[in-house]
Amino acid sequence: MNVIPTFVDADDPTLDRVVDHIEHIAEVAGIDHVGLGPDFLRDYMDALYPQYDELRHFGGIDMKRTVPGLARERDLPNLTERLASKGWIEPYIRKALGENWLRVFRETL
Repeated sequence: MNVIPTFVDADDPTLDRVVDHIEHIAEVAGIDHVGLGPDFLRDYMDALYPQYDELRHFGGIDMKRTVPGLARERDLPNLTERLASKGWIEPYIRKALGENWLRVFRETL
């Protein structure tokens, strides 16, 4: 699950919409197949290309736009809190936020 706002919801990319997508993935594929890939591109783009504002748009996507409340790594607790408030139990939250990736990496690398 990435959190590029256009992919979350072109009109209203919110933290709740991110959770909606995560829950949908869990329902369709199962909790063991949910993985967060936030791609916090704003800081990356600013660091590598601060002088090139035209690179801000890539394929019609504003690469510096963010989901409010989920713009940087330090905002991940907001997602954790939102999942918990929707009834997610800690083991499932841990899987979605990274343990599933660790399992896949260990099995395949």
